[in-house]
Amino acid sequence: MNPFFKVGSLIFISALGLRIAYICAIPPRSLALDDSFQWNKTAVYFLQGKGFLKDAADLDPKRPPVYPLFMAATYAIFGVENYSAVKIAQAVIGSLTCVLIALMAFFLLNEKIALLTGLAAAVYPPLIVYSEILQSETFYIFLFVLAFLFYVLAAKQPRWRWFIAAGVVMGIGNLCKATLILFPIWIMAIPALVREERPKWMKYFVSVILSFLVISPWTLRNYKVYGGFLPVASGGPEMLWFGTLPWEEQRLFGLAPSFQSFGGIKDPIELDRTFTQKAIETIQADPGIYFRLCIRKLTFFWFQPIGEKLAGRRLPWLGTAIFGFHILLILVSFYGFLHTLGSWKKWISIYLVFLYFT
Repeated sequence: MNPFFKVGSLIFISALGLRIAYICAIPPRSLALDDSFQWNKTAVYFLQGKGFLKDAADLDPKRPPVYPLFMAATYAIFGVENYSAVKIAQAVIGSLTCVLIALMAFFLLNEKIALLTGLAAAVYPPLIVYSEILQSETFYIFLFVLAFLFYVLAAKQPRWRWFIAAGVVMGIGNLCKATLILFPIWIMAIPALVREERPKWMKYFVSVILSFLVISPWTLRNYKVYGGFLPVASGGPEMLWFGTLPWEEQRLFGLAPSFQSFGGIKDPIELDRTFTQKAIETIQADPGIYFRLCIRKLTFFWFQPIGEKLAGRRLPWLGTAIFGFHILLILVSFYGFLHTLGSWKKWISIYLVFLYFT
């Protein structure tokens, strides 16, 4: 029997039980609270045979295709707009993510650490909460972790199959949520940092090219629909602009001004261009203010765990517990970073992830 089988099974069952219990225990979340309405609408359009090209003006250019396809596949099996089925499917996928995280720890360290890592992921509150929300995060995190598991395997056993798998899954992940769209370029830093020979350079290069080839059909689709270069989805420049506003107007507080202040621009290419221009103008006006704002945001995102404030309003002790768990996680992670520096080459892709997101 595979030595990881018992560990993986325990983690999966624990994670799935927690997620199913959470989904059953809380009232259904309104689709109007998040982006769920648009995700659902795009999935239903696809099931109606409209694909992603017909009536595209009524679709949201911020929605890449992978998550709506996942929702559409679930609807096709269990019924259109069967939200419970999507949530249960996400609970399964989220539980598999915990197993993949543990498997990564198993390959990098040992079975004991793998078990602790997987169980920590299983009980981590944000991962449980997102399984109930009809948004792309749960599916995206699964693809993200799977891609980096392949890169860990590639560092351990530099075979073509791991590099190819990593590149393809990275590309699919970027078609789910384009947060890591530039990370394949960072991947090319690995062979330089670890001073790999030319054959391994080529494997990393092919992996990077594959990740961009996977998204290329969607990029061509966007050009056909919107008449401009949009690699995956619009919205990145909007986030950049929001990030230049005074702290009290930051979008994370829900008080940011609407893009309608830009004259109600509807074309996503023009809107992205306008947001970029406005953001650059604001930064150039006072780079010092923007730098201080970035430091403040950096602190916020590292030390403000998801759900702490919301839970704390209802149950103060729960908010405190979430914050304490988060700080413990950061401290243990920092210890792990120091502990692994002696074998940094096999950890390099994980280090780059933290640096990239920071």
